[in-house]
Parts: sequence; structure tokens; C-alpha cells
Amino acid sequence: MFCQTIGLTVVIYLSTHQEELLNYVYYQLDEDLLTGRGKLWSTMLLHAEEQLNYGLGFEAVWVGSENSEIYYTELVESAPLWVEQIVSSDGGYVDILVSTGFVGLGLTLFLFIHCFLLALRHPSRSELAPFVAIFLFTIGHNVTESTLLISTNVLWLMFLLAIFSMTNPPSSVETSVFSTKLVFSEGENLG
Repeated sequence: MFCQTIGLTVVIYLSTHQEELLNYVYYQLDEDLLTGRGKLWSTMLLHAEEQLNYGLGFEAVWVGSENSEIYYTELVESAPLWVEQIVSSDGGYVDILVSTGFVGLGLTLFLFIHCFLLALRHPSRSELAPFVAIFLFTIGHNVTESTLLISTNVLWLMFLLAIFSMTNPPSSVETSVFSTKLVFSEGENLG
């Protein structure tokens, strides 16, 4: 219940304060931030401003064809070679916001919080350490690279496996690769 309350609070906050958040990005974000990503982020957010509640649609921005939303921005005139080679904004949370809107960003943040809280309550937390590390690394990596919306990204697959491992409790059967005993015929024990 706690996790749902936090997730709902995040979605409501993002929806009700979107103008203040966007104004901060438009006026405070340096265009040269992270090797020029600031200009790309602010341009895409300005372009999608009217549709930021639900976004422009999955893969509507970076499909690589002339129907991509990136071709309808000022970047086509100012940096045409850059636009043709770009496959994401190199800001995963900006991509989530532009593609799926505040609703999608809120649901993504809800997923993060929910999975992390489930991992904290997991009965065998020490066994989850590698999965939690992958989970946290992916969340951090997604700030400067688009990881979560690119289905061919290996880190995305590892992130999904980490979520699956963190959210599923262990089975009641006590088995381990190292403790399994192999028994062949006549009760011969090889383990």
C-alpha cells in the first residue's frame, strides 16, 4: 500500500507541476550540458510540450525515418547531420517523458520504487545483491543514455531479469546447484 501511495503521489505531482518543471528545464538547462544533450533535451521537450501528459507515442521520436518527430524540430535546420545520426536523446528519462508523457514517467518511477521496496523485503536479500546492483546501475545509466525504451539494448534485458529476480520470492523447495546430490541406480550417491 505504501508503494502505491508513493507512486500515485509522484504521478499527481508530475501532472500538477508540469509547467514549473518544464520552465526550469527550458530556462536553467545549459545547452552544452553533457556534450550538447541539453539543447537536444530542451528542443524535444519544447516540441512535445502540448502532448506531455501522454507523450508523442512509443518510438514516435527516434524511429529513424522521415516520420520521426525529430524531423519536425528546429534541429533539422541547425544540425541536419546530427539529426540523421541520432537514435535517442541520450537521456532516458527525457525519452520516457517525450514518448510516454508524465503518465509513463510516473509509472516508471512507481516501478522503480515498487521493485526496490520488494527487494528490501525479500527473504534472501544477500542473494539479490547482484540483481540490485544491476537495477541501480541501469537507473543511473538511464540518466545519460537511453536504456529503458530501447528493446535491443542488452542492459534493458539485464534490467528486466533483475526486476524479475527481485520481485519473485524464492520457492519453498530448498535446492542449490552446489548442494544437489546426484543419485543414479542402486542408491549410488555421487554428490
